[in-house]
Amino acid sequence: MQPGEVFRNRIRKYNKKKDAFEKKSRRLSWSRLIVFLAGLAAIYISTLFNFVVLISIIIVFIAAFLRIVYLHNKALTQMQKAERLENINQLEVNALNHDFSSFAHGGEYQAPEHDFSFDLNIFGQNSVFQLFNRTVTDNGEQKLADWFSRPLLKANDIKNRQEAVRDLSQHLNHLQWFMETGQRRRFTKEQTHNLNVWTGRKAHSVKKERWLARSFSLVSLILAGLTIAGVIFWPWLILWVIAGLTITATYNRKVNEHHAGLNHIAPSLETLNQLISIITDLEFKSETLKTEQNKLNSSMDDSSLKKLVNILQAFDVRHNVFAAFLLNSLFLWDLHQIARLSSWKQKHGAGLKEKTESIFTFDALISLANFAYCYPEYTYPEPEESSTDTFHLKGTNCKHILIPKQERVGNPISMTEKGSFSIITGANMAGKSTYLRTIGLNMILAQLGVPVDCETFTFTPVRVISSLSTKDSLVKNESFFYAELKRLQYIIQTLEKGEQLFCLLDEILKGTNSKDKQTGSQKLLRKLIKYESNGIVATHDLQLGELEKEFPRKIQNHCFEVEIKNDKLYFDYQLKAGIAQSLNASFLMRKMGITE
Repeated sequence: MQPGEVFRNRIRKYNKKKDAFEKKSRRLSWSRLIVFLAGLAAIYISTLFNFVVLISIIIVFIAAFLRIVYLHNKALTQMQKAERLENINQLEVNALNHDFSSFAHGGEYQAPEHDFSFDLNIFGQNSVFQLFNRTVTDNGEQKLADWFSRPLLKANDIKNRQEAVRDLSQHLNHLQWFMETGQRRRFTKEQTHNLNVWTGRKAHSVKKERWLARSFSLVSLILAGLTIAGVIFWPWLILWVIAGLTITATYNRKVNEHHAGLNHIAPSLETLNQLISIITDLEFKSETLKTEQNKLNSSMDDSSLKKLVNILQAFDVRHNVFAAFLLNSLFLWDLHQIARLSSWKQKHGAGLKEKTESIFTFDALISLANFAYCYPEYTYPEPEESSTDTFHLKGTNCKHILIPKQERVGNPISMTEKGSFSIITGANMAGKSTYLRTIGLNMILAQLGVPVDCETFTFTPVRVISSLSTKDSLVKNESFFYAELKRLQYIIQTLEKGEQLFCLLDEILKGTNSKDKQTGSQKLLRKLIKYESNGIVATHDLQLGELEKEFPRKIQNHCFEVEIKNDKLYFDYQLKAGIAQSLNASFLMRKMGITE
């Protein structure tokens, strides 16, 4: 079954569940009202009888009322969960129809000076990142952005990532449960910071407080038992309660500090615990996933985080005035909790940061796995280990994933020698710049470890640098031409450091006159070949193709042609061998009434 049909089936399934839980919630709302009114009536009638009957009826109806409240809240929670899962699947259907505008676009990660991300539309509105991004934690989103910005450069690392993506993509239920849980309460960078600050603080010894709380509780139980048995008079118990409140007041400042710190991390811990449960429930084949999963279990057993959540919930009892008074006066409740908290922190505090980092890694991987699931027809590229004297890039029917599927045109790429360049000539709007972006993006996705929209794609991992969309800067007082020169200088300086590059250059030196541009472009290409970099150059300068005679093994000429049929332009966007022969600027100017 195709992903689109799977998502539509799930939409129908969760819609039915949502409606069922909504009906159940309404029934329970009416039941709660009926029980409340019946309880009031029963209490009124019971006043005609003895005290024992009155108390019994009160207890029964309170228990019944609380049970219905619990069931009602549970039904609401399940209804909201079904609604979120329905929405998750609807958004995937939209994305398959090329509408992924509902997802975070990562515009804050956009940097014009980056090696390639600005030129290849990695971040921003309608970007590659927006197409992929399904993260539910701020740090997971940051990690995904880092992976896009700094793709893998070792073949073995890429293969391991591919294996992890393949494996994880087979667990659609868990992928969506993870998304739903994270959407319920997003794990923010502020929460991560608070968690790291809390775990980073040294756990102080609370042996005295632990001993005091336990001893006091034991004496309280003894005194209460003796009072009920009539062995001692109740004023002694009252004095003991006053003593308990006095001790609690003495430690109030210390307890408040502990509780205030916990209030910052409690929501994140509940979310973290639920996300961990989803991941640890899976069985993986990928060694990468197994390693990350083991981090979730290392230093802490499966129940340790639940214990911390329970401690936090026990601490929150102090928000209830009556419960806080009773528990602290008889059992020094708050001292018990800071003792339990200190003990937990000493045992598991160090492992908590590792767990959160692993969850952020899974969050980023889930976005990649979701993409792989959505496009099963795409191909996993084949990385070849790089060396100092080899370069290989061969792809067939390569397409650009941001172009609507029905409009995509596939083209090949083939480079088998280090230090070789493909020069692309052609008319305006014929597809030169799109081709550069297509090959560049597929290189980045291949090094990210995800499938690409190509029939085949074999490559040597290499650092990609582009100069496609250079802009001037009024703030820096830089002209367009000077900004381009700085970009080219950066490329040369990088090569001089001994790094291997794959360069994407669109219309070199377009900010100067044609003669100067032609001379400068030829010299630049000679230098790039000298440093044994590889790449693609798009140009209107047909003379640049003459370099093929000088470097017959290093330069390949390709072009995109345009035809004029019935006084209309026709583009087939198919890459062809050789130098372009057709032009269209004069034709377009005449058609638009600019010239005669």
